[in-house]
Amino acid sequence: MKVTGASLPVLSVLVDKSLLRLDENGRYQIHELLRQYAAEQLNQNADEAQQAQADHAAYYLQFLHQRSGDVCGGRQREALNEIRADLDNIRTAWLWAIAHGDAEALQKSGESLGLYYQFLGGYQEGITLFGQATEMLLAQLPSKAADMALLGTQMYEGWYHLRFGRQEGTEACMARIQAIYDRLNIPFLPDYLSDPRAPLSFVALTRGDYATAVSLAEQVRDIAEVQRHPINRQFAYHLLSEAHVGLGEYETAQKYAQQAYAQSLLTEDRWFRAYILNNMGQIAVALGNNRMGKMHFQSSYEIRHDFADPEGMALALVNLGKLALQNQELTEAGDAFQRSCAIYQDINDKGGLAAAKWGLGMVACEQGELVQAQSQFKETLELAVAIDYRPVLFGLLVSIAEFLIKMGQQERPLTLLAHTIHNPKTDHETRQKAQTLLTEMAQKVSSDLLATAKARGESGKLAELTADLGYPLSLPLTIPAPPEPSAPSAKPTVPEGMAVLVEPLTSRELDVLVRLCKGQTNSEIADELGVALGTVKFYTGQIYGKLGVRNRVTAVARARQLNLIPAE
Repeated sequence: MKVTGASLPVLSVLVDKSLLRLDENGRYQIHELLRQYAAEQLNQNADEAQQAQADHAAYYLQFLHQRSGDVCGGRQREALNEIRADLDNIRTAWLWAIAHGDAEALQKSGESLGLYYQFLGGYQEGITLFGQATEMLLAQLPSKAADMALLGTQMYEGWYHLRFGRQEGTEACMARIQAIYDRLNIPFLPDYLSDPRAPLSFVALTRGDYATAVSLAEQVRDIAEVQRHPINRQFAYHLLSEAHVGLGEYETAQKYAQQAYAQSLLTEDRWFRAYILNNMGQIAVALGNNRMGKMHFQSSYEIRHDFADPEGMALALVNLGKLALQNQELTEAGDAFQRSCAIYQDINDKGGLAAAKWGLGMVACEQGELVQAQSQFKETLELAVAIDYRPVLFGLLVSIAEFLIKMGQQERPLTLLAHTIHNPKTDHETRQKAQTLLTEMAQKVSSDLLATAKARGESGKLAELTADLGYPLSLPLTIPAPPEPSAPSAKPTVPEGMAVLVEPLTSRELDVLVRLCKGQTNSEIADELGVALGTVKFYTGQIYGKLGVRNRVTAVARARQLNLIPAE
């Protein structure tokens, strides 16, 4: 009515003539064929058509602006449902504002639309629409109106980048935001989230850089206190809690989580409270209170289910799956991870998908389904490496080490565990698990093998270690049979005094070994195989360790004795 100027009596007549239909929600609907006919008639008068489009855009952009406060807290769910009901009209209005370069309209309406896509998992459409707006704003002549609009479009675009594992995209958006604030010399806007350090703190968390995450979150908190910005303060407390969980400082993390929860009650931000509950659940489990942890995870799931937010439900399901796995409730764990995986695939959330697939691999490994575990671990490894998601990546290395131990390997899993323990970006829980497993294995291997593996793990590069895992995770599995006590030990078919290989060489290691035997230098091998010089050195070290030698000459001799290469 407000767009067309039609009066209630006119609308009633149109309903009586079945040209319009009044639905149960009090909204007027028109048949698609009639809509097309009406559009054709309107377009015959260009001025009227243009004015109608402008009125339509103005109404729905104002519609978004009026719900900014509601979406931030208080009437969150109701406001989101209202936006959902008119999303087609809203999308058309947003595109009209872009086409007409209306920076002021984009600024006023951006918060509600940005949060709608963030809260309900519409990341792909969100990044498309906000990316188009950013492109238009950057193409305009510099102005305060364009800058103010960019503060919003870049914030939401940056958050969407994180969902797809594109941390560099987030960093670029936040750098642009900071430059605008510096140029305008204004305090952070009183929007839902306006301090660019908060997303950057989250980026640091995904990279396992907990010290940087803490430093950035403390800056967000301190500035929010001065500027009295409740949402920025809420984010700061939550980020501080997450970072201290990674550091294993659970009591400190619990204090910050409680502060974040109290702040969410003040802001009435029920949607974000679900994230805080997930974090509180993780802390409870770490402190040994599994019952409380499960209650927090379930409460988080219920909130996000109430919002119809797929990502929030999937996150809670991952945490419930981890807890069920810890309690050896494997069927329940598998169901939770499977449901989570399906959701993350649907919304294309890369980090969440890596966590869910890792969980499925752990369940399969516990159930003895080793072929399935191998497949899940391989897929997760590729995904976690691609997006550099360290919390999952280091946990996955420990799971792969456990898997390889079941396959009868020793040196490689020891190397993975040693690297995980030694790497400063490993979170506390993962480091503890790796240390426990390494201690158990140390009782079953020789001191020389243990020392070699630990040295290799501590000096090795993460990229090289993960790259080298692709081969064993692709091989057809040969599950070792349990030893028969009465059977005599088989003797190695090598010269007396020569030990057999504890762990076979990979195909890439054999490639390097053949070239070593030909007398090629490391640089020549690197050029021929198309790899970095450091990678060749890494493989050479692996070869020396498996052959039990210290230099190239003895490596060649040992390889010929073991028939790994033809004798001269």
